[in-house]
Amino acid sequence: MKRVLVFLCLVIFCVEAVVAQWQMTSYNDGSRVQSLVKHPGVLFAGTEGGGVFSSVSEGLKWSHLSNSILLNDVKWLASYGSVLMVAGSYAAPVYSTNRGASWAVADQGLGGVEIDIVASTCDGILAGILGQLMRFDTTSGSWQVFSSTPLNTKIIALDCSYPYFLAGTNWYGPYISPNWGGYWAKSIVSNDLIPIVTNFAQIGEAYFCGSISSGLFKSSDYGNHWVSLDGVPVDAPISIVASNEILVAATASGVQYSTDLGNSWTLWNEGLDLPLAYQGEAPALLVTDDFLIMAGHNIWRRPLSELTSEGEQPGQPVRCFPNPTSGLLVFEGCTTNAGIMIHAADGRLVAVGQLENRQFDISFLPRGVYLCRLKDGPRVLTTCVLMH
Repeated sequence: MKRVLVFLCLVIFCVEAVVAQWQMTSYNDGSRVQSLVKHPGVLFAGTEGGGVFSSVSEGLKWSHLSNSILLNDVKWLASYGSVLMVAGSYAAPVYSTNRGASWAVADQGLGGVEIDIVASTCDGILAGILGQLMRFDTTSGSWQVFSSTPLNTKIIALDCSYPYFLAGTNWYGPYISPNWGGYWAKSIVSNDLIPIVTNFAQIGEAYFCGSISSGLFKSSDYGNHWVSLDGVPVDAPISIVASNEILVAATASGVQYSTDLGNSWTLWNEGLDLPLAYQGEAPALLVTDDFLIMAGHNIWRRPLSELTSEGEQPGQPVRCFPNPTSGLLVFEGCTTNAGIMIHAADGRLVAVGQLENRQFDISFLPRGVYLCRLKDGPRVLTTCVLMH
């Protein structure tokens, strides 16, 4: 009996370790991942010299796509509707409408010039060419002029929230269009900084802007004015992404997240193999339904459910019985209808719900060890259970 108890304790400890840190995925090509995109039912990763990889398991397992017209050096991936676009600076982009089963060249309307950016936006797939924005028309398979007022500078980041459009440039910082590309105005940045923009993120009416070497910026007026945020590196490329009320910032030296619109930050590096990317580059970030995906020289993922908001106290014990169980769990130390999330040993979120009279039925789950996380007012309570 003592050996069984020791074994169970070790298993439970290991499960908590798996859930409470970044998980390295099956990607092992060695090529630096430059871009990530979420396409209906599939995730795609574009690499520097290694081509394109896909995942149907929310980033856990990756497969290389082999096609004669696919690019090897993939700088940008973009998705809109059924269209997936793969692009690099020095070659014509290609696109697929069947999740990568077949591809066609998308060079009509580009004029054979070097591309500055290809991006997913809320109004389709846009490309920046010599300061001009082009939009991909899915019906004709060609590019058409999107903005009648060109910026006349290299565009390296794009985002939109109707009717506002944001553009990041490499020489003049961020720009804003308040009328969907009808005209553009240069944004005002604190301390007269001119950040080389990496990407944008949005939480409610707050906008955020990452940069190459000027830190992180925040705007509360749709991108007209930007102020610097403390707590993140200012001398390294920063990539950012937002999920609900959570902002995540990543550099080659690690990951931080904020639950208060960038006022304070928490390190989130457990399990990572640092540095995450090559010097002078920021890791790529992507949010799925359940995971945050991060990529540099490898690809990692971590459950979004581990991000705890201000005031929560992860790790507090709660009594759960019977344990082991054949299905019905009874909890003590929490309210009668506390919210519950259950993770499998590999970190997957397998159940979400609320307790009923401090009870929750997991008889539908297969045998194994599970980590239960209860959201009970300002507290987060965790406990492990064995389903037999």
